[in-house]
Amino acid sequence: PCIYAAVVEALDIRIGNSFLNVGSGTGYLSTVIGYLIGQGALNHGIEVRKQAVEHSYLCLEKYITECIMFDATGLAIPLFVCGNGLDIDTGYRKYDRIIPHFLKSI
Repeated sequence: PCIYAAVVEALDIRIGNSFLNVGSGTGYLSTVIGYLIGQGALNHGIEVRKQAVEHSYLCLEKYITECIMFDATGLAIPLFVCGNGLDIDTGYRKYDRIIPHFLKSI
């Protein structure tokens, strides 16, 4: 969580920003930022690993249904898709904030 705080601060997230998380992994950061950008804002995550996308949705569903602290008020619920962030058509949609996460092959 500490690294995510630094990321959020560096991105200067504002209510109403649209957000794209390239390499969204578990979806944790996208969910946190969903509260900062507010309900109705675009909150998208793209992940190359299908299992990670499925896991993201499972975790999000568990959070929504089981967390006693959950409050959908003000949350831009993230939309996760499986794909390659390098293949995004930038003419289709513009994002105010983008964070790229890339795995380095060794």
